[in-house]
Amino acid sequence: MPLLQYLKKELNLPGLIYVYEHRQEARLAIVKLEDIKYLLSAIFDAYPLINENQRQRYYKLNQGLTLNIKRFEAVEDYTNFCDSKDYIDPIMENNLKILNINSKEYEMWLTGFITGEGNFNIKKIKQKKKIYMVHEFNIEQADKKVIELIKEKLKISPQIIIKNRPNRKTTYEIRISSKKDIANLIELIDRQEIPLLGNKLNQYKIWKDTPREIIKVEAHC
Repeated sequence: MPLLQYLKKELNLPGLIYVYEHRQEARLAIVKLEDIKYLLSAIFDAYPLINENQRQRYYKLNQGLTLNIKRFEAVEDYTNFCDSKDYIDPIMENNLKILNINSKEYEMWLTGFITGEGNFNIKKIKQKKKIYMVHEFNIEQADKKVIELIKEKLKISPQIIIKNRPNRKTTYEIRISSKKDIANLIELIDRQEIPLLGNKLNQYKIWKDTPREIIKVEAHC
């Protein structure tokens, strides 16, 4: 809820926030036609959606507005419309072509993506009767291009992990734990004007402030 309130205020977004206490979640809904058109022109025409799935959904919405589609007469018509990929937004496609992973805009997108999809973990590793705290970070996504861009930006050493599971989409993951990779991640997050938001910021602070040192030395028998 506080995160949605912050975004609504900072981006001057229209719409209403609905709270579902039984599911412990909240949702920002923008349904008025003029409000949706404002959102597309003010936000998405300026900042391209890098995620392929989200971009295709955006194209469908934009196409529906362009063609002034108000309803479908049959379920098959709606299904065919959603399945077709014959429409692209030239403004967004051009912005994607000139995307610079070293730009401020990309770093802002990346920290936002980490807010939604990143995981900060601490593992205890035992080596030679000593127990170490090891920092880990991982992020997983069905869009391989997104993971490749993150890997390139952070100069991550490990290879991308491909996950094939029954009855699920193939996903791609990067997982880091080396001091160099963790330091690169922390440096990128901390130099942002707005590093992370909501609960993810609290998780990050705890993760970052956990000492990277021996936490126990077992006594000799």
